Amino acid sequence: MQLSTYIVRGVNRNQAKPLAWRLVQRRHWWRLRTFLNSAEGKNQVLSSLVSLDSDMGEKKENILHMACRKRAPLYILERLCEIQAMLAVETNAQGQTALHIAVAAQASS
Repeated sequence: MQLSTYIVRGVNRNQAKPLAWRLVQRRHWWRLRTFLNSAEGKNQVLSSLVSLDSDMGEKKENILHMACRKRAPLYILERLCEIQAMLAVETNAQGQTALHIAVAAQASS
């Protein structure tokens, strides 16, 4: 993991998160799609099995969890799983996979 992914004292939490994570949070799907096709984007997803704190409090979630929560387009979800299939089976602190979150997000709309 790059040094820029760690929280540094005096740095805004969002600035310390990897670019891929920030693009998901902001729902910048086209930019994220382009980024995920780069070597740096792939490396960030591969290293994202180490979960980060989400906006939603202290839930530990990977980037696929957050993408499902933000209702990402299918092509983003597919690309994340192509790069790192383990994201789909990893659970958050509540024992939920990304599929659980996707279903809940769809049900709430």
